[in-house]
Amino acid sequence: MLRHPPQLTLNSLHVECFDLTLATYLRDLGVAPISLQCQTTQYEAEGWAAQDGSHIIATHRPQGRVGGHPRTNNVVFKTRNMDAFGISCSHDSATGLRYAITQNPALPGIRWVLVETGDTEVAVEYEPACGRFHLETLVQQLHQAAASSILTFDHLACVVDEGNALPVAEWLTDVFGFIRHKGDGEDEAGQLVMMGDGALRMVTVRHGDFYVVLAEPVPGYAGQVRDFLCAHGPGVQHMALKAGDIVNVAKSARASGRLNFAVPPTTAWEEAVTDAAGSGDMLDLVIARKENQILTKVKTVRDPVVGLSTPTGLLSQLFTAPLSTHTHLFLELIERRNFDGFAVANINNLFASQHVDLSILFVDETLGAELLLNWAKTTTDFTVAITMLQCKTEDDLLRYLAHTSKYFSVIVSSFVPVTSSVFAALIRAPVLVCAQGIGYNHIDFEAARKLDVGVCNNAGWCSDEVAEHTMACILALATSGCFTTQGKWERNPRNKQTLRGRTFGLVGCGDIGRRVIPLARAFGMRVQVYDPPAGHDSLTLDELLSTSDYVCLLTPLNTSTYHMIDDKALSCMKLDSCIINTGRGGLIDEDALIRALERPGGIRGAALDVFEVEPLPASSKLWTLPGVLISPHVAGLTETATMKAATQLVDNFDAFLRGEPLARVVLKSSAIRSAPAADFFSDTYRGIPTPEASEVGSDQEK
Repeated sequence: MLRHPPQLTLNSLHVECFDLTLATYLRDLGVAPISLQCQTTQYEAEGWAAQDGSHIIATHRPQGRVGGHPRTNNVVFKTRNMDAFGISCSHDSATGLRYAITQNPALPGIRWVLVETGDTEVAVEYEPACGRFHLETLVQQLHQAAASSILTFDHLACVVDEGNALPVAEWLTDVFGFIRHKGDGEDEAGQLVMMGDGALRMVTVRHGDFYVVLAEPVPGYAGQVRDFLCAHGPGVQHMALKAGDIVNVAKSARASGRLNFAVPPTTAWEEAVTDAAGSGDMLDLVIARKENQILTKVKTVRDPVVGLSTPTGLLSQLFTAPLSTHTHLFLELIERRNFDGFAVANINNLFASQHVDLSILFVDETLGAELLLNWAKTTTDFTVAITMLQCKTEDDLLRYLAHTSKYFSVIVSSFVPVTSSVFAALIRAPVLVCAQGIGYNHIDFEAARKLDVGVCNNAGWCSDEVAEHTMACILALATSGCFTTQGKWERNPRNKQTLRGRTFGLVGCGDIGRRVIPLARAFGMRVQVYDPPAGHDSLTLDELLSTSDYVCLLTPLNTSTYHMIDDKALSCMKLDSCIINTGRGGLIDEDALIRALERPGGIRGAALDVFEVEPLPASSKLWTLPGVLISPHVAGLTETATMKAATQLVDNFDAFLRGEPLARVVLKSSAIRSAPAADFFSDTYRGIPTPEASEVGSDQEK
């Protein structure tokens, strides 16, 4: 701890904004605007100066760019003597400034910047977008703006996770020389505890007239602090500006018609009126603030002899609503009359408690939506919120995330990519990402692993349906030439194939593949399998392709299987053979497939349910080539299957809420454990024969 706190003053705060709402709020509150140098192709910036020359820099992306969630990310202090702090510092070559940038892990989004100004009192402009400092032109502007500004900075209120308020306060004390401000009602840990709907623990530190308030949620209680953490993570919840005459500032701000202030309950002034009773001047101040819906707290001194309390100070507070619909950041207007520190302020009506135990985002489609919504509504032990989108692309999802303040603990996606960009756009990383289907190649495992996010798939929800669709594709390809239209009556044996005795080549023998095998055998087809990871390696892929009449792809998509069916593989296939893909679109090089279908002596046909780009572009030749059957990724889509998909998700969500192991985990995390496979695949393989290598061989010999 710094024994003799060195001189330190607030220079500026930097806020990343989504829009210009902050500009409107500050202007209407009476903070004077200033011009800034830090304009880049990535960011634009605006500034506002307080009465003491400290200022706010708000950076936002230019029009046409998707913005981020508003947040304070830099707090810049000035000092004349950097050495007094004992922190290692750097040197800015452009300005000659010495500076230090520090961060506390409990507030990872905030950089605490200390700049040495030397003997000359200067105002520093720090450009967050590129980390540059500026000295020119700003000082004169600040002097002019400060003369017309009616407010100064009072405090920053930061929200941290449970147990971190006191450690961060101690860190600010040790590094920057802040001192603890102890208020009435502190508990044994030196924290002010406020209970009720807005329950929180609070620690305050100060440097001169500038305070930093650190709030954390009380275990077991919902409320605005916990909601802020869920929505944004640790960070600045609000900034407070100090007025000399809060009543007039409030009247002027309200006259603009643009500001939305929180309205306290009618009982909010009972205590202040009681404490001020008998003191005419103090009671007049309280009544004037009550008439303008400004919260008040009267400071009193009690005479122990006669038991009377004398009012000696007054704290007045007025809170704006959140800056926009997609943020919990707001502003506070405060007036101090012989009143240091803080009091309990009833601002919970700013944010009706939004606490939920499980917030789920369905990105692109919601299978069994009615079942899921009914489960969320009727769950009694937990609060569940479900948001359903219909995004078609990753860009659709990113655009939505840029405009929402919701925190989602679970993300569910059928096909829209969940990439590192998506994770970065989220307010906080989810605990779990679920593939709504079987495949999960659209989820960035490396990004999920770095963020400690678990991943599940929904294997088994449509295995029978996909197997049946696969067999239907074989039947359709075998009989497609015999279906006719009015006026055409042709009986040609070449228009139809007999399936009995034909060879069915299966690439991938997982859950669905195992279900297709007995269906193909029921039609008398010979079955051969290529799936080395599952032990089916008696044939090479080329051997299977060259000896099969119908080739079906049901293998997962990964780096080793991407475009496994290319020009070379297609050239191995038998004349008059067909290929069916009900697995993943990227397994086939579609351009190579088109060439094979167009080439004389090439393959006869293809039945495709999945494609590399979905929907399949209208310009694709696959739409018009003879012998090609296209279904729009519906192999598994039946009402029965969608109900099973929703049921399996609900079972996993219930397990998640109860802290139990989850089924179908494909990437574990510190919060996601995997249930034994038998627990969730109990009926997956029941009664379905597995073709062993010897069985496949004998099948070929028949």
